[in-house]
Amino acid sequence: MSDYIPPAGNAVVLRFDGDAYTAPAGNAVVLRFATTGGIPEAPAIVVPEGITPRFRCTLTGAPNSLPDVILSARSWQGTRHNATRQSYVGVVCSAAQLDAIEARPGGELVVEWGWTGAWIELLRAPLQTIRRDRGPYADTLTLSGTETLTMPTIYQATLARVFRRGLRNGKYRRWLAFDARIRPGYSIVDGAATFTADYLTYNVSPDWAVIEVGQYQ
Repeated sequence: MSDYIPPAGNAVVLRFDGDAYTAPAGNAVVLRFATTGGIPEAPAIVVPEGITPRFRCTLTGAPNSLPDVILSARSWQGTRHNATRQSYVGVVCSAAQLDAIEARPGGELVVEWGWTGAWIELLRAPLQTIRRDRGPYADTLTLSGTETLTMPTIYQATLARVFRRGLRNGKYRRWLAFDARIRPGYSIVDGAATFTADYLTYNVSPDWAVIEVGQYQ
């Protein structure tokens, strides 16, 4: 970062979208500018000692005047797009929760990561479909929905734990271990490569949690 300090005694006018703020003459004013392109790095997530973060899948109940239901999720998948396309979330859970789910037809599927008191929302969509799959060893439900999500505040995100890289027609794709910070619209940095993320695809099960971040072809 670099600082610019106007000469003492000078009035300073700051203008934002046509509206001016004039700092009183004689007051010290410091203007601070980023020296790395102006996009700040996505804030780090600090997990307290002794805490193991986890995923939480919820079906909200408020639209049906009922409490929320925490789904016994076996796995979940989803794709978060930028605001030009609908995002998708799908959760596989036990069919033992069917009655509670059917009682909340107006609910939303919400997927979060974190711990008690510090949940980070990853995806949210209205419940649109319920599919039941019965087999000799399992009886499960797949709940899914789509929604157009708003774009977040834009940050830069430097990737870590990347295990696969792709480049096709000048468009980048990266596969990496789960990172809760990243969102579509972020400026992604991976070594010498820099690109704007158009989408994130999540794949989470008891054995792994990975994401793909990339650009539309």
